Amino acid sequence: MSRFINECMEALERLKQNKPLIIQKGSRINLDTVALEAGKNRSSIRKDRYPELYAIIQEAEQNDLTPRQQDAVKLEKIKFERDRYKKLYEEAIGRELMLVDRLSELEKKNKQNVLKFPSANNV
Repeated sequence: MSRFINECMEALERLKQNKPLIIQKGSRINLDTVALEAGKNRSSIRKDRYPELYAIIQEAEQNDLTPRQQDAVKLEKIKFERDRYKKLYEEAIGRELMLVDRLSELEKKNKQNVLKFPSANNV
């Protein structure tokens, strides 16, 4: 790989980790920001000269989320988990109540079906 491509790849990794050295933290990943972070001219990464690098940066740009968007995704996951556990809890409580009711029924039925055996004193 050429020195230019290596510098751009290092700059891209720093941007992915949100640890840029030159540009502002939280900047979106795109061709311009990668070039600037690598210390190059904005228009130095061209599709016709560096097609592989261009494709890698375009893919990273599609996958890039701002910290606010990342927080929103995390929040959605947490809300989904909360709702899932709430549903499981409510189902468990429902089963518990059903079992308590059934146990009560069987205990009443059992009291009615108890046979009284004569004791040794009554014989």
